[in-house]
Amino acid sequence: GNNNTLDVAGAIFQSNQSATNGGAIMSNNSDLAVVDASFADNDAVGGFGGAIGIIRGASIVSGSNFLRNHSSGNGGAIALVNGGTLDLSKSCFDANESDRWGGAIFTQGDVFVVESIFKLNVATINGGAFFIADGASVDIADSSFDGNDNLDSNLGTAIYIRPTGLLVTDAATTFINHTGVAVYQEP
Repeated sequence: GNNNTLDVAGAIFQSNQSATNGGAIMSNNSDLAVVDASFADNDAVGGFGGAIGIIRGASIVSGSNFLRNHSSGNGGAIALVNGGTLDLSKSCFDANESDRWGGAIFTQGDVFVVESIFKLNVATINGGAFFIADGASVDIADSSFDGNDNLDSNLGTAIYIRPTGLLVTDAATTFINHTGVAVYQEP
């Protein structure tokens, strides 16, 4: 089992920069809990996860704000790679950018989203707010997606899903102000 845990509460991460992954926090095969934190203008210059990069592990993000974070790789705010889980609640993702996939979040693991807001996030390739990789699953409840976009495509401007990725949303989740196809799954 894994005994490594990082707990972050009430912290402000602003204008941090990583030459590789995780502009503010990089969690590798550890458990991560982020509560009531703020992430603004962080940058993963040479990798994934503009604010937070996660490789495996069980992660929780609650009551946190992500504003104008950037990654040259995947996941402008958060990237979950090589599996793992992310429980995300009561958080806001605003104007985050990825030069590749997932303007706000890129996932290769399982993500559970409740009562969160995704607005004006941008991916250069696909998944303005969310990119769901093959084998990954995302369950979204009582959340809103507003004006997210892709630069290279009009498919999946809010959420882009690879062929074996899975997305489940509830009736209380809304999608507004997206150009093109807001939610798209590759055949």
